[in-house]
Amino acid sequence: MVFPLFKVLVVVIKTTSKPFANFLKIILRNQMMMQGMFVWVGLKANEFEAKVNFKAANPNQKATKDKLDIPPLN
Repeated sequence: MVFPLFKVLVVVIKTTSKPFANFLKIILRNQMMMQGMFVWVGLKANEFEAKVNFKAANPNQKATKDKLDIPPLN
């Protein structure tokens, strides 16, 4: 019961943060340091979502990097 709540929370955060992220991208487009930070945050969010999905599908196994299917970001 706990893991579907995490999934719902992730979906809500992704849905509400999309307009804010687009606004920040427009403002900070020319600042490369900020772009690197956004990429890092996106990778960490992607990794967290992969862990949540793995634990929801396999509750008795430990989520390690080699077992996770983390899609790459552009």
